[in-house]
Amino acid sequence: MAIAIAFATITSCLISTAHAETPFQTAQQFIESGQITEARRALESELKLRPDNLEARYNLAILLQDIGHSDESRKLYETNISLGRHLPSMINLATLLQQQGQPDKATQLLESAT
Repeated sequence: MAIAIAFATITSCLISTAHAETPFQTAQQFIESGQITEARRALESELKLRPDNLEARYNLAILLQDIGHSDESRKLYETNISLGRHLPSMINLATLLQQQGQPDKATQLLESAT
């Protein structure tokens, strides 16, 4: 029974990713199913194909922050902000700065967003 359930789960994941049209869509499916390593790879692939995809970079930054890679996450947020004043990236970067003991930088960043 457990083997059948595991097979059904694997098959479901394979089928759902087969319907994804872009690495970004594949990453979304991996995130929803908790497959973090695969999601990271898909988001990195998306950014190689479309380096201007702010949402892919933002999702990768969140994913990295969630698994403890704050420095990588910070760089991604900063890149998004430099490319287009991406408000969600500004908010998350301010939160990250606050957590890293840099409240003045966090405040300055949020003030620049208004």
